[in-house]
Amino acid sequence: MLRANRTRADKPKVTHDEVLSLLQYDLKTGEFVWLERLGCKAWNTRYAGKVAGRLNDQGYVIIEIFDKPYRAHQLAWFYVTSDWIARIDHEDTDRSNNAWLNLREATIVQNAGNSRRHKDSLSTNKCVYFYPKRNKWLAKICINYKQKYLGYFDSEIEAVEAYKMAAEAHFGEFARVA
Repeated sequence: MLRANRTRADKPKVTHDEVLSLLQYDLKTGEFVWLERLGCKAWNTRYAGKVAGRLNDQGYVIIEIFDKPYRAHQLAWFYVTSDWIARIDHEDTDRSNNAWLNLREATIVQNAGNSRRHKDSLSTNKCVYFYPKRNKWLAKICINYKQKYLGYFDSEIEAVEAYKMAAEAHFGEFARVA
């Protein structure tokens, strides 16, 4: 059973009207720019017209509003739709690319299907590993939080194809091989 697309991020403390009055969002670039605030000359001198946010150590753009941090991709969705959703997928897997066409609503499972390969893998493909004890390539996939082994293969190409077929069947348009 899939987990609901809800987390503690469900209820933003900032309202949609406040976001619209504080920030301008560029649909093409995904950048937010601070707007001028009435009666706040010092704030306007320092921030108005400047790009909002900073990159955190996970690669997400974080924007602080009233001393509360928000992920820019969630603010972008909220800005455009006025709906706050917890799980948003970056189609190109670049967590800092918050362009509107790169964002899509996703479940936890779909988001996992669109993840990249582990950095420690010898393969250039996701979920494909060389298993030296057998001198074979191993393919596996995670479905509903459980590892499913797809088998051992003589070549990396065969293992990649096995993963690709399983990923497309399970993740659909969110399937990513590399």
